[in-house]
Amino acid sequence: MATITWLHLSDLHFRAEARQAWDEDVVLRALLADVREQREAGLAPDLILVSGDVAFSGAPAEYDLARAFFDDLLAATGLERDRLFLVPGNHDVDRAKIGFMAKQMAPTLTSRYAVNALLADADARRTFFARFEGYATFVNGYLGAWQTFDNDRYFYVRALDLAGCRLAVLGLNSAWLAQGGDEDRHRLALGERQVRPALDAARGAELRIALLHHPFEWLQDGDREDSSALLAQECAFVLQGHMHQVGLLQARTPDSNAFLVAAGACYETRQHPNAYNFVRLDPAGGQGTVYLRAYSDRRGGFWTKDTLNYRNVPDGEYRFSLRRAAEPSEPVAPAPSPIAQTREELVRARRRYLAQLRRMCNALPLAALGGEQSIDEDVTLDKVYVALDT
Repeated sequence: MATITWLHLSDLHFRAEARQAWDEDVVLRALLADVREQREAGLAPDLILVSGDVAFSGAPAEYDLARAFFDDLLAATGLERDRLFLVPGNHDVDRAKIGFMAKQMAPTLTSRYAVNALLADADARRTFFARFEGYATFVNGYLGAWQTFDNDRYFYVRALDLAGCRLAVLGLNSAWLAQGGDEDRHRLALGERQVRPALDAARGAELRIALLHHPFEWLQDGDREDSSALLAQECAFVLQGHMHQVGLLQARTPDSNAFLVAAGACYETRQHPNAYNFVRLDPAGGQGTVYLRAYSDRRGGFWTKDTLNYRNVPDGEYRFSLRRAAEPSEPVAPAPSPIAQTREELVRARRRYLAQLRRMCNALPLAALGGEQSIDEDVTLDKVYVALDT
């Protein structure tokens, strides 16, 4: 059975401040040891997917720490840099680089038209993407041969052939409107001008994986409706971060069957339930397993199976099936109306009933109607009968 395995990390939050750097080093050294152990046990990744927040404030010194970590991670997995995929998060934004014009324009970007118009304008993109200066310098220097970030290439699509399957990774930027903090909630956007071209570029792939930082719930209402529907319809997996919580959700609708995987944070604090995961997939059979890993700061610190996030995943291994979205159903002819079915029968029954009335009481004596004077006269039924359907 040929399989594809990827390692999903998120929210590394590299900080240059000495105390934080020390604590993070303890956690991430243990993570590297765990990755090596999993590889030796047979869980060797083909890809490394990082769903944002590589740094903490987008500062160059933070990316120096990231560079050293990724060197060690690639050595632990036995992979080359071309198998490392990154996207930016809100912590990869340098807030000092958000200029006056970007701050003034951001509140006006509340419609599909406004977002698409901005993403179509090179000068406007330059205004907004200046916040990624540190991130862009790092990505272009570390992954430039395979992944470039600038004002025009702020998202990417990379295709690989693995396990007899054409796979495409869609690296999307959900942080280009981010200013940091809870005020970003419901104010962010991917934009159709990002999502649709990415999906078009990935059209030939049998398996599509969308990689972005923010959950769909953080997008503006209109953009959330557009982008989440498009990605869920076209991608088998949507990998996310940001919330620092593990989440697994298979969103099956008549139009889609996307598997949403939230990685949790690789490092928030030593006491936080830090997390990451592996996913192994048999693309031919549509079967897979998510291997959830969690950090414990007890007894020197170590990573182990995550058995605390889901009651029904007691061993930290969630097995899933990739089912296709529901096929369009054949049009169903409307059932014949019961009235239409019996109309002729009703007509015949009425005729029989009227014939019987004529035979039994064709003439009705008016005297039988009562009154002060009796009237010796008969009236025929045809003269007093009124059809109820007139």
